[in-house]
Amino acid sequence: MGALISLKFLEFVESRTFEQDNIRMYMYVGEQEGVGRATLQKDMVPNNKKTYELLKEKNPGGSSSLKFEIDMQRVHDHSYFNKYFPNAMRFIYPGPRV
Repeated sequence: MGALISLKFLEFVESRTFEQDNIRMYMYVGEQEGVGRATLQKDMVPNNKKTYELLKEKNPGGSSSLKFEIDMQRVHDHSYFNKYFPNAMRFIYPGPRV
């Protein structure tokens, strides 16, 4: 399912123009996701990387409003999502700027 969402999100980003400049986005992928697979999952990491590059170009807020983390040793597993979830929340909701 994640691979299909990854592909659909890539297609969405490719087909859109972004105007709102105050959106923050966090992406995470395990570099080992899809290794050895013949399904859509084999393209999950390259699709996420391509989506991130497109977002950097298209997002009016620029790359400072985007964060993309890749864990070189990880696969598609909830235990790894749980590890990175706090990073996502801190990035998306940084709190008041002092």
